[in-house]
Amino acid sequence: MFSMAGEVIGIVSHNISKSGGSEGLGFVVTINTAKQFLLEKHSFGGQAYTVGGDIILKIEGIAVGDVRDLVKIREHLGTLPSGKAYTITVLRAGRVLDLTGHVP
Repeated sequence: MFSMAGEVIGIVSHNISKSGGSEGLGFVVTINTAKQFLLEKHSFGGQAYTVGGDIILKIEGIAVGDVRDLVKIREHLGTLPSGKAYTITVLRAGRVLDLTGHVP
């Protein structure tokens, strides 16, 4: 992701869309988080690491575990009409929260 001035402000990790294009639900790592992660040498080589931000647990009640789950989520969101609300369950700072989004 770039600012209007052409500066890198984030890295897109993946996108869930009806058409497979750039519209839909996108996930981004901020550039500050990416820089911090790259500077920490202890997380590489199979080591576990935490980079901050929300951890997505479920979207519309569908648990996020692997690629097959993302396909299910994408298909489900594709059936929802424009403007329809959907829920995302996240782990944020040790608390589980339900957030609401709207289909574009």
